[in-house]
Amino acid sequence: MDFKLNSQAFSCSVSALDCAVEQPVEMDYILPDYFPDIFRVLKCDVIPKISSHTISSGKLAMDICVTIRVLYVGNDSKRINCVEQQLNFSKSCELACNCLNPVAYITPVKDYMNCRVVNQRRLDVRGAVSIKVNVIGERGESFLADAFGGGIQLKHETIEYPVKRLCASKRVTVIEEMSVGGSKPPVKQVIRNSCNICNVENRIISGKLVVNGDAQISLLYLSDNDNATD
Repeated sequence: MDFKLNSQAFSCSVSALDCAVEQPVEMDYILPDYFPDIFRVLKCDVIPKISSHTISSGKLAMDICVTIRVLYVGNDSKRINCVEQQLNFSKSCELACNCLNPVAYITPVKDYMNCRVVNQRRLDVRGAVSIKVNVIGERGESFLADAFGGGIQLKHETIEYPVKRLCASKRVTVIEEMSVGGSKPPVKQVIRNSCNICNVENRIISGKLVVNGDAQISLLYLSDNDNATD
């Protein structure tokens, strides 16, 4: 009797890229005429985010948007002023191996940021951001499923493994009208705003993934008495 082997194909996850790239950030900024002269810089911050990314021909390409925000007080009063500018960059990385259905996990973080006052109307901002990149894909493999002939004896064991990895993304637009309480002064000028997602819960209901979470919105503004209120 001929000896025969039967193999069965399956897919497994493979790491196609796991690295971190650095993007220098530089800005030489001259204040517009309607901004007061600089007396003291209170804070300089950078907020990086990924605008878009694509994976094609074994290469990951991504667009990075960096928001630079400088808070300072002028010579004429104690009023806080905010300078905000956006810089756009493009980066690309070669994948370490070929894979099917690649999915990229990209996390931009701030490395450092320095702000130097050249004169009362000019700022020199220098820093860097790091982008942590992890690309996971699928690769086809096979295992020995059965054998016949030659007096061979087999012990079969059932195992479970995911035959298909599902990945999806969805953008959710949130519009909310806010009002300050009666105990706080009215809003004159918005200095800073941010939104953080917290209390995230994932549930699978009727074959669908349901994600619940809370959006925590923070707002820093100036009132009529030139005091910052959060």
